Amino acid sequence: MKRLKENLEFGVLKENKATASLKKQLVVLILVSVLLPTMIVVFVLFYQTGLRMREQTIDTVGEGVTKTMANIDEMLLPIYNMSSKVGLEPDVERYMRISYGEEKRMEKLIALNRMDRLFESYNQVGPSATIALISSRTGEIFNFVDPSNDGRKVSDRLEEMGVTDSGNLSSFRWYPPQEDFLSDNGQQGAQTSRDRILIGSRRVIKPLTGEYLGTHIFTIPERELYEKYRVISMESKGEFYVVDGAGNILSSSNEKQLVNRVLEPNLMQEIRNHGEAGTFEMNRNGVGYIVSISSSGISDWKTVAVIPVREVTREMDSLFLKIFLALFLCTLLCVLLLNIITDQFLKPVTVINHAMEKVYNGDRNAYVYINSRNEIGNMANYYNAMLCRINQYIEEEYEIEKKKKELEMEVLMGQVNPHFLYNTLETLVWKANERGSPDIGRIAASLGRMYRLSIGSGNLIVEIPKEIEHLMAYINIQKARYKERFSFDLRMNSEEIARYKTLKLILQPTVENAIMYAMEGIEHPLGIRLRVVVREEEIRFIVVDNGSGMDPARLAAVRLHIVEDDEERRKNGNYNQMKGTGIGLRSVSERIRLYFNKENAVKIFSKQGKGTKIVITIPKVGQND
Repeated sequence: MKRLKENLEFGVLKENKATASLKKQLVVLILVSVLLPTMIVVFVLFYQTGLRMREQTIDTVGEGVTKTMANIDEMLLPIYNMSSKVGLEPDVERYMRISYGEEKRMEKLIALNRMDRLFESYNQVGPSATIALISSRTGEIFNFVDPSNDGRKVSDRLEEMGVTDSGNLSSFRWYPPQEDFLSDNGQQGAQTSRDRILIGSRRVIKPLTGEYLGTHIFTIPERELYEKYRVISMESKGEFYVVDGAGNILSSSNEKQLVNRVLEPNLMQEIRNHGEAGTFEMNRNGVGYIVSISSSGISDWKTVAVIPVREVTREMDSLFLKIFLALFLCTLLCVLLLNIITDQFLKPVTVINHAMEKVYNGDRNAYVYINSRNEIGNMANYYNAMLCRINQYIEEEYEIEKKKKELEMEVLMGQVNPHFLYNTLETLVWKANERGSPDIGRIAASLGRMYRLSIGSGNLIVEIPKEIEHLMAYINIQKARYKERFSFDLRMNSEEIARYKTLKLILQPTVENAIMYAMEGIEHPLGIRLRVVVREEEIRFIVVDNGSGMDPARLAAVRLHIVEDDEERRKNGNYNQMKGTGIGLRSVSERIRLYFNKENAVKIFSKQGKGTKIVITIPKVGQND
C-alpha cells in the first residue's frame, strides 16, 4: 500500500510537470511583453500621487487637532475661573466651615440652595459642565447634582480617588471618565462608555493663611469632549484621543479605549519624545500610523490623532487596484485565445486530475463526467468504475465493523444485569429471613424501578438525570440492607446536567464495585460520594469512598484489568493477578470505548486504609446530538 501511494504521488507530480511547461511559457511571455512594463509605469505614478495625498492629510488632521485643543481650552478656562471666584466668596467659606448633622439637615439644604443660586451667576460654562459638589474640611458633602446623595458612599469614592489628597495642593486635577456616582440614578442611566463623566477637583486654600477649606468638584460629560472632534475623527477614519500628562485617557473616539483608561505605553512614549505639538509616523504591531498631537495652553491635556497610513491612501489604492484589474483582464483576453485552442486537450485531463486529488484528500464521491469518445473518455470511465468499487468495499467493511461493535455491546451489557440481579435477590432473601417488613416491598419497588430504567426504550444513550435516577434506586436498596453502615452523598447541578446525555448503566456498576470491595475489613460506616462535574468539552463522574482502599500491587492489577480483557491478560501472563475484582469497571470502560471511541475513560486511584476514587470521563452529548 505504501509503494502504491508513492507511485500515485509520483504520477501526479509527473503529470503536473508535463502540463506546466506550456502554461509557464504563456504566462512569462505576457508578463514580459505587456503586463510588467505597464505595471511599472502605473506604480510610479500612483506612488507619487500617494505621497502628495499623505502630505495633504497630515496638514488637514494637524489643523483639526489644534482646533480641537483650542475648543477644549475654551471649555476648561471658564471652569478654572469659576472655581477661583467661588473660592473667594465669604458666604461659601462660611458654609464650608459648618459641621451639619441630621438635626441640621434642613439648614444644610438651605445653604446648598443658596450656594447653587450663587454659582449660577458665575457660571459661564453652560449646563453641560458646572460645579457638581463641594467637600468641606469638616467632612460635609454639598451635592448639587443630587442633594440627597451626600452620604458615606460619595465620600468613600472621593477618598478612593484621592480627591482630598494634600499632595494635590490647589491645582486642578482631572480623572478619567467613570460612571456618575454623584447621582443615585447616574449609573442606571449610563448605557454605554460614552455616557461617563470626567471628574475635576481643586483644593480650596485660603490665600492669606493657607488654610484648607475644602474641595471643588466639577463634572464634564465625556460626550461633550467627543463632540468637539467627532467630525474630524470620522473623516480621517482614525482614532482620536484626549489624554492628560500621565497618559490617562479622558476621551476617545473608540469607546472600548475608555474602559482601558490608559493610553498605550509605546504611543505615549512617542508623544513625549516628540514634544508638545507636531506630527510624526510610527509603527504599531507591524502597521504604519500617522500621529498628530497638540497641547493645551492651560492644562497638561493633549489631543492626539492616530490615523492608519492605509486609510490615507485607501482611495488611491482602490483606484490602483481597479486599473490593475483592468490590465489583468486584458491579459486574460490574450490567454483566452490560447485556452480555446488547448482546452479540448487539457481540460479533461485537468478534471480527472482534480477528481483524483479530491479522492486523495478523502472525498469518495468525486466522480467525473466527460463526454469524449477517445482514450481520455475511457480513462474517465475506468476511474469512475474503480471509485465505485472502492466505495462499495468501504461500505461493506463499515457494516461489518458496526455489527461487530453491536454484538460486543450486547455481550458487555449482558454481563452487568445478571450479576446485579443475583446480588439484589440475595438482599431480598436476607431481608425476608430476618423478618416480615414493608421494607421488602420498598426494596422490590426500587428493584423494579431500576430494571425499568435500565431496559427503558432500548436506547443506549439516556439523559443524565435518568441515569442518576437509576443509581438512586440502587442506593435505596443498599441503604435498606446496610442501614447506618452505609451513606451516600450526591453533588451535582441539576439544571446544568439536564442538558446532557450519557451512556446507560455506567454509574450503578461503579458504585456497586465501591460497595462490594470498600467494606472489606473496615469498622467505620462506609461513605460514598458522587460528584458530577461539567467541563468545557467533557463530563466527569467522580466516585469517592472512605473504605479499605488497595495496596499498590492490587491497584496496579485493577488498572490492568480495566484496560485489558481476559484474553489479553492470559497472553500477557497477568490473569492470575486479579482476584475478586468484579466486572463493573471493565464493562463501563469498554462500553465507553466502543460507543464514544474514547480510550482510558475510567481511571482509579486508591490508598490502603484511606479509600478509593474512581473517575469516569465521557464527551459532552447534548439533547439534540
